[in-house]
Amino acid sequence: METILEMKNIVKTYGKLLANDNINIDLKKGEILAICGENGAGKSTLMKILYGLEKPDSGEIIINGKSVKFNSPSDAMKLHIGMVQQHFMLFGPMTVTENIVYNNEIAKYGFFDKANNIKKVQELSNKYGLNVDPNAIVKDCPVGTQQRVEILKTLYQDADIIIFDEPSAVLTPNEVDELLETMKRLAASGKSLIIITHKLNEVMNVADRIVVMRAGKLINTVNKNNPENGQIFRRGYNYNGTAKITTYQRTYGKENPYETIEVDSCGAEYIGTIVGPAGRAPVFNFGHYKEIQ
Repeated sequence: METILEMKNIVKTYGKLLANDNINIDLKKGEILAICGENGAGKSTLMKILYGLEKPDSGEIIINGKSVKFNSPSDAMKLHIGMVQQHFMLFGPMTVTENIVYNNEIAKYGFFDKANNIKKVQELSNKYGLNVDPNAIVKDCPVGTQQRVEILKTLYQDADIIIFDEPSAVLTPNEVDELLETMKRLAASGKSLIIITHKLNEVMNVADRIVVMRAGKLINTVNKNNPENGQIFRRGYNYNGTAKITTYQRTYGKENPYETIEVDSCGAEYIGTIVGPAGRAPVFNFGHYKEIQ
């Protein structure tokens, strides 16, 4: 597949904190790339650099073979990079259509052309299977619908590279399933996606390749079906290798996505994600699991 993005030797510091330590990644056309790691790994910082929200101390960004510099998200959008942020950037009192076309509206005689703007949004919605009511008021829409509006905004801006920052954090399980199917459709249409997440069940569902980060460093980049993924994830979530990894097996219920879960000797970090009944916060209850190794 054609490589459309390269980030080379990216370094970013905040005072004495080294957030990104000489990071190198690439992205191919039609690919879904997941960037995984615990909180503080540096994955969000790296994507903020790509979207123009932060400037690197050093390093290079290459889009379609050309070196580029971003001073703001506007620069990134001009080069067809969009971002669906964890906290939606929407205007609640405005309609779905008004939010999607904001700052790039179709005008007629110098005024907002409501009919043609709605038509454009409906066409985009139908093309990518993102069902929305163009006339709905955004603040009255459920969270899953609001996220679809954010995705449609990036598509309306003609984004070829779309960054998703912890996209399932605020969604219900059914909304997560719909989101993952949307991602697959976008990739199949030729869009390239980057997902920032720590939920490995979602990564294994949609990603083609996986970047594992820890403490600002890139630990490895692997194909999803690599048989050594387990060891790579361990290095990502227990980088110094000193913690004892214990495997537990579920002893009740069916609401969790993993039959087994691996936890370090402190019980504070986990390999994989167990999702609670609400489908939101990662949880681990030793009372519901038995040690098997």
